Order: sequence, then C-alpha cells, then structure tokens
Amino acid sequence: MKKYLNLIWVICLAALLVFALVANNKDYKYKELNKVRDYLYEISFDDYKQDDKLQSLTNIEDWGCSSAKNGNFYGRNFDFIYNDVPEFVIRVNAKEGRHASIGVGILGSVHEEDMNLEKYNKALELLPCSTLDGINDCGVICSDNVVPRCDTAEITGTNPEGKDLHISQIVRFVLDNATSADNAVELLNERNIYGNIGEDYNLHFMIADKDKTYVVEFIDNKMVAQEKLTNEQIMTNFYVNMSQLTENAAGVERYKIL
Repeated sequence: MKKYLNLIWVICLAALLVFALVANNKDYKYKELNKVRDYLYEISFDDYKQDDKLQSLTNIEDWGCSSAKNGNFYGRNFDFIYNDVPEFVIRVNAKEGRHASIGVGILGSVHEEDMNLEKYNKALELLPCSTLDGINDCGVICSDNVVPRCDTAEITGTNPEGKDLHISQIVRFVLDNATSADNAVELLNERNIYGNIGEDYNLHFMIADKDKTYVVEFIDNKMVAQEKLTNEQIMTNFYVNMSQLTENAAGVERYKIL
C-alpha cells in the first residue's frame, strides 16, 4: 500500500510540475490578437516576459518620429522614413506592482504580407518590451524618438550604483511604474541607464502628465530632464537639451511646423 501511495505522490508532483510550467508559460503569452485593419493590430497581455536587458525589437534604421503635447492633447507619428510594417496597439493589464497601460509598437521590418503569427509568435509575446509610446492608468505618458548617436558619447551607465536598465526599455519601465511625470524622472535617476540603439541613432523621451512635461535625454553618460512649464512641448529627432543644433540634427523642419 505504501508503495502505491508513493507512486501516487510522484504522479501528483509530476502533474503539478507540468501544470506550473504550462501556467508559467501561459502568463507570458498574449491573450488575444485582433486585426483592426491592414497594418494595424490590437494585442492584449495579462503578463509579459520582462527583460531589462532586452533591446528593442524594432529596426531603428527604418523609422523616426515626432511627438507633441499641447495642454491635454498628446500626439505622435512615425514620419521620418516611410515604412509599411504593421503597427500594434499594445494593452497590458494591471498587476500587483504594475500599472495598466496602452501603447503602440511595431515589429521591425515585418511586412503585412509576411504576417505569419506562428512564425512571429515569440516576437509577439515580447511586444510589451517594444512599446514606443503609451499612457498608463495614472495618466503618465511616455514616448521615445530617435536622435543622432554620434552627437554624444556612448551611454555606458548613468548611475553605477543603480540597477541596470537598457535605454530601449525606458517607455515600458515608465508605463509600468510611474505615478506621475515627476515620479518617472525620479525612478529613472535611480536606475543605471545604458546602451545604444542601432548604428546611427539613439533615443530621447517625452514624459508627461496633466501638469508637467519633460524631455529626458542622455548626454555624455548623464541624464538630463528638461521640465517644460508651459502646456506645449515638441520633440523630433535632435537633442533638445544641447546648447545648439549639430550638423547631424534631423527633424528640424518638422519641429518648426509643429
């Protein structure tokens, strides 16, 4: 009898282990993927596989963007280089220690006619880590735009005492954790921001709530957060916090128009 009881326990433990592995894997998969129209999908997550060292899944050579905030109105588009890759509206549900958020992301140079969900399943699971802009349930907005990589030193670390955070994960970090624009800046100051994006570009960020707007940049291994006291803020593809424009600045015409 004891022998059979031991066998039953082994079977139960094995079943629990299999269940745990399946459940753990399920946590990281998207709940649903809906095609809204050509080149636009909506995808939802209860959880996602977070990796602070994961670099962006987008092809930085193929896009650029403008961001603008005026009062309670915020907008952005990808208007530097034409690219017909699909875009995703990314919904991440709230969890203990994490805010709910909705944002937009893209999958590198995946073209609509090549949108094979089975082929890109792993990349789809990691889409939350490739969020390019969004808003969380506290009303905190964060977006990233490219800036010339050659205009500043390589970002090897802004705070050696802090926990590492790759620059490509800042949007996701802010949406998950920040309760206000001020709080987002405080949290980023505590982190050791590092990394670069692509051969020619890096990133800077607009972070805002209903009261304040910041442009956050990383210049010569230092984080610079410029608070905008007015209701207007514009960010394209050059460093806002440098004393003057460089010959590599892009998006100056768009900046003037906006």
